[in-house]
Amino acid sequence: MTEQEFENLLRQSGAALVPDAERVKRAVYREAAGKERRHGAFPRKAAVAFALAVAVLSGTAFAIGSLFRTGHTTERYLATVPEARETVPSLEAAIGGAAPEETSYRVELVGEYTGGLADYEREYNESIPRDRIASGFAPYDPAEYAFLRGIVPRAEEVYYDGARLTVNTVLTTDRAGDFRSGLVGDLPHARNLDATTFGALLTDAAGNAVDLLALSGGLTTGIYAAHETNDAVDGVRLSTEFGDLARPLPDGRLTLTLLYYVYDGAIDDMSYLGNIGRIVHTFTFDATEGNRSAVLAAAPAALGTGEALLTVFAFDEETKTYVLYNDHIALDELRLTATVQYTPGGAVAEVRAEMPGDWTKDKQRSVFYGLDSGIRFTVRINGEDLGEATELDSSLDCVRLELPVVAEDYGTIRSVELVPVLRTLTSVRVSEGTDADAPFETVPVPTAGAGEPIRPRTPDTVFQVAEENVSQTPLSGCAVVLPLPRG
Repeated sequence: MTEQEFENLLRQSGAALVPDAERVKRAVYREAAGKERRHGAFPRKAAVAFALAVAVLSGTAFAIGSLFRTGHTTERYLATVPEARETVPSLEAAIGGAAPEETSYRVELVGEYTGGLADYEREYNESIPRDRIASGFAPYDPAEYAFLRGIVPRAEEVYYDGARLTVNTVLTTDRAGDFRSGLVGDLPHARNLDATTFGALLTDAAGNAVDLLALSGGLTTGIYAAHETNDAVDGVRLSTEFGDLARPLPDGRLTLTLLYYVYDGAIDDMSYLGNIGRIVHTFTFDATEGNRSAVLAAAPAALGTGEALLTVFAFDEETKTYVLYNDHIALDELRLTATVQYTPGGAVAEVRAEMPGDWTKDKQRSVFYGLDSGIRFTVRINGEDLGEATELDSSLDCVRLELPVVAEDYGTIRSVELVPVLRTLTSVRVSEGTDADAPFETVPVPTAGAGEPIRPRTPDTVFQVAEENVSQTPLSGCAVVLPLPRG
């Protein structure tokens, strides 16, 4: 395993290695390279279940208590069919303000891809029919997939807040039952079709191209529900998310073209070989209102004095694998800085850690990106601790969090704080087998200098982290005080 593969492993396992007092078995050393993550629409860490009653925040008029209870994030809200949502009026107003308007669409089968709208158009046209036969599948027959021409796309919702852009599309079709039943309910299906957004083209009101994919670092997409009219399923819902925009989009009406590729799961739902056709869908939306969310800076916060134990998940150059151990850190060597953006969907805070220059990369990374360890944040509003903030993503020295603070409650909020909590692993449960019933052994996590770090003994080593194996140290005196929302 190379160090880059180790980085990939952390990114894959970071979403999966969550505490579970029951039996959750998570692989952390398994095929770190060579696996493309399929277009999962909604990856990242699961929400914490918040058990606080609305009465805890007696001064709030609307949302904070109930939205914390349900683990609200903008992403989850948009991934819920509109009729099943706990409606947030300000968020719905933002969705309505984008006002998508249809422009055009066309459906193309393999062999018809034209226009230079994506890489490999000519290669797809030529290689898919040839390679299907070479791989032992039936020849590509356009007549077999002619039903795709009956699909009509519609941009049902567009959400834009200056930092994130999400488009919920309805693909209307009388063949909804042919799409993946695991994603659209228990519909009978004949083909196990999948649809995903393959590319995007954006132009501003003056016709200038905006490199949306470069601006956002890519996209995630996936079918997330069936679409029903009068209790009859007549399509599928597709969600396309462009997150972490490096800068806001231009004001005014923008024109967005999305390329939806359809795959036949009976052939292959992960590579070009299963591609059977695509839809070129163009519509406009208004980005003006979404650019009104200001980014506010918080005052720096020191973590205090004294020492604490940090669980380090490190790459060992000698053995080319990872090791696990605890190490002493001086709290006064760490300082946190933060910004917050109050968007219609919630408050998005970005917290950065300033760390000593002599810390190793692994030690720095373990502050926010450990093995379900390191610093997490409790949300404290009006002096009341509500629960753990939902993590959107993290990197070497930065974590992005979302708090369900929406416009309906701005008038009742007197303070918003993020209280750092240091999670240290006292022990982990280790299994060397791939079988779900393979036995686990509880192994104490040693402190640096006082014992050998934990190492995987085989490529199939699996760790289980349970809450009883975690020591939590709230650093209550060093909360990050966020600026209050304006308005």
